[in-house]
Amino acid sequence: MKTPHRSREERIRIAVRQVADAHPGLGASELSDVVAARIGIRPAPSTVQAILAQEAAAAAERERRRQERAALRVPVTTATAIMVAIRKVSRETGLSCAQVAAIAAATYRPEKDL
Repeated sequence: MKTPHRSREERIRIAVRQVADAHPGLGASELSDVVAARIGIRPAPSTVQAILAQEAAAAAERERRRQERAALRVPVTTATAIMVAIRKVSRETGLSCAQVAAIAAATYRPEKDL
């Protein structure tokens, strides 16, 4: 099986990430030496620091987005309570669940806007 072609920069970036994960206590200079032994290219310590800073920023951004998505999700207990209420109103009024849900969605106003 052939290895996909990677640019020099990409090989350095991958090696720095792998070495930093395997040896979290090493500084930039030591990481650079280990990367050189591993792939035959010695990045400058400032390059190692820049790669690690970019990786940390990207990880922080992924976590921020994950938390935003999680905040938008309706908890299962709340969703269940909403469905129970829709079914109850549907039985009481003779409307379908879809009709009750449409009316509720059209007339819903969060408490903070009241």
